[in-house]
Amino acid sequence: MRSLCRPIITLAALSSLTASAASSVLLSNLGEQPGDPSSAFISSNVWDGQLFITGPQAALFDSVAFSIRGGFAGTFWVTLYGDNNGVPGTPLPNGLLIGPTHPNGLSTYSASSQITLAPNTTYWAVGSTDEPGTSGQSYGMYMVFSSNYTSTAGWQLPNHLAFTTDAGQTWVSTENALIPRPFYISISGQIIPEPATTVLLLSSILLTLSFRRRSNPSSVFAKGAQ
Repeated sequence: MRSLCRPIITLAALSSLTASAASSVLLSNLGEQPGDPSSAFISSNVWDGQLFITGPQAALFDSVAFSIRGGFAGTFWVTLYGDNNGVPGTPLPNGLLIGPTHPNGLSTYSASSQITLAPNTTYWAVGSTDEPGTSGQSYGMYMVFSSNYTSTAGWQLPNHLAFTTDAGQTWVSTENALIPRPFYISISGQIIPEPATTVLLLSSILLTLSFRRRSNPSSVFAKGAQ
């Protein structure tokens, strides 16, 4: 009886491991040079957003990091948005992320609950604040001079961004700017295995266990007699 239960136990353990895959960096340009020494202005009306395009598989979003110039007042937020014809559309469900409210330097913002990102889809990470931006107190996000590139996970980072001057009512893309550039950004998450891949893996495990039992029947009989 024990030998018959082992494949079931193995499959349950494998399914658990697949569902709880470790988070990893899916897209990052933090090591790119040269960086722009100036930062993009952010205030209660002026928000900035960086687009990214997911790879061929769905993913669970974990966190995003930006290089931020600290402000002296006001609260800073990062929110995930969907795409609307090349600019940020509407915030995703659970898209308001958790992170430093008064950031300075490389700062990470994480999902408070599950956010599933569709494959081959454009999303935006948007920085905003309630600081009015007076007397040089506003926040800013640093940019890098680099071109479009694709990560090893198949995620893409186009070389431009978008901004709004009316707190998200209308957006302007810098895609056609004289010198377009993206923000410094790093995104972490978990790739969701394709169902077909998971089924093939489970089938392979079952076949291996079955072959081992048939090639060594005496061990099965011995265990069954216990």
